[in-house]
Amino acid sequence: MDFAERLGRVLTVANARPLSRFHFYPLKTAILLHYGLPDGEDVQKIVNICYSCAGSGMYSDSQECRRCIGGIYSTRRFKLRRWKLGTHIFHQPIGREYDELRPVTIQGKIEHRQRRTIFAATAAVGLVFDHSLYMRTLQQAPANRFSRVVVRSAQLFRWMVGDQTLFDLAHRAQVRSILIRANEIREADFPF
Repeated sequence: MDFAERLGRVLTVANARPLSRFHFYPLKTAILLHYGLPDGEDVQKIVNICYSCAGSGMYSDSQECRRCIGGIYSTRRFKLRRWKLGTHIFHQPIGREYDELRPVTIQGKIEHRQRRTIFAATAAVGLVFDHSLYMRTLQQAPANRFSRVVVRSAQLFRWMVGDQTLFDLAHRAQVRSILIRANEIREADFPF
């Protein structure tokens, strides 16, 4: 198993519920641009049900809801770039989709299976690429699991890098370029 496959496995867990969206998503995009392979595009359709009428379209038996149309408050379509990192698939929002003829491939929000190791996985990604993400993740970790998160993230870090010598000059340059790209994405008003 190579570094990209291992990174994909850990990034999948961290992506299930990003702890610091402002720092995580630009870093995820920079990682995908560097290590991932483009795998096409998907169209996602998100339908928001009206809270005023609970999706029924009626306030009462005789009065229609004035905030929605037939119980639907809004419908939005998004273009998502699909990436492969190892055998894992990731999506990156790249804008709104206005072409109504383009088929929808993803209905609703993408649901991820949440795991108990989300703090450790996010911290491990931070250890490899962005130490401020690592520290931020440790600050958010539950107090009763803090030491477990530190130990588990170090284990995941060692498992991800395997036999690679991470602290050689070439790797430092790669990590630096990924971090610079993540900061550029963050500063360019990244659409989360």
